[in-house]
Amino acid sequence: MVVAVMGDSITQFGGYIWNVDAAIRRLRSSLLMDKIVIAGRAGFKSSDLVESFPRLVEPHRPSIVVVMIGLNNADDRASERINRTKLVDAFEDDLRRVVDLIRGIGATPVFMTPTIWGEDPMTPTNIRIQFFSDAMKELGVELNVGVIDVRSMFLRAISAKPPDHRGNLLTTDGTHMNDAGNALLSVALMRVLGFTDDEIRSLP
Repeated sequence: MVVAVMGDSITQFGGYIWNVDAAIRRLRSSLLMDKIVIAGRAGFKSSDLVESFPRLVEPHRPSIVVVMIGLNNADDRASERINRTKLVDAFEDDLRRVVDLIRGIGATPVFMTPTIWGEDPMTPTNIRIQFFSDAMKELGVELNVGVIDVRSMFLRAISAKPPDHRGNLLTTDGTHMNDAGNALLSVALMRVLGFTDDEIRSLP
């Protein structure tokens, strides 16, 4: 089985994906996982997933394609000047096209909502990210695509941050993952692959 993960720089850096690969080898050697394809690139927005699919995903013939996107859509400086409805509509249109491409090669699509841009949920960019996260969840229902709400996982973790903790909790720079952030994303991706919570808790 081949799994492809599409996204932006968080996916390209691959920390959470390497964690999952190690977990598969430790717990599920019978899963027959050939490889996890990293199909993310720095700066990617939803439209880039459509354009890059034929070269980054299709040649690998994956069985499952995970899509985690939206941070760069929300951070687009033009997004402050463009009607929010138009931005979200364009995002949804891109994801519909991506789902069609995934299903067109016989693979199963799975959405993972975008994470965070800075560990203050009330920044303008983080507020915009929520629009895209909500749109992805609604589209999952419309298109019958499974959705793992990683944004909510991150927001819950940040809300429980110990008051004496200095610096970022889940990221190195507010966006890209540290070990804790990669661990959280690993849990999400392992759930996509059918790992139980008991199996996940058994990992070091």
